[in-house]
Amino acid sequence: MALLAQLLPWLAVQLPQLAGALPPLDSLPWPTWLSPWVDAAWLQAMQSLLSAGLQWLAPMASMWPSMDGVASLLSVALWLLWGLGLVLLLGLAVTAHVLLGRRSRRVAA
Repeated sequence: MALLAQLLPWLAVQLPQLAGALPPLDSLPWPTWLSPWVDAAWLQAMQSLLSAGLQWLAPMASMWPSMDGVASLLSVALWLLWGLGLVLLLGLAVTAHVLLGRRSRRVAA
C-alpha cells in the first residue's frame, strides 16, 4: 500500500512530461528506493507495459489539467481504504476473540 501511495505522485509527474513525444522508456528515471526491492526483469516488463499504456493514453494527454492533484487524492483514498480494511479486520478479530471466550467459559462450566 505504501509503495502504491508513493508511486502515484511520481507517476503523476512523469506522465505529463511524456505526453508530447514519447522518449524511450529506458531513459525514465525509476525511483532510487525501488531498485533494492524489485527485480530488474520485472522493471523491464513494467517499462514495456507503461510504454503500451502511454501510447494508448497519448491522445487524451491534452485533457489532463493537472495530474498532481488527482494523484494526491488517489493517495489519500488508498490510505483511507487501507484504514477501513484495517478497522474491519480488527473488528472481526475482536468479535472472534469475544465469541471464543464465551465458548470456552461454557465448555468449562
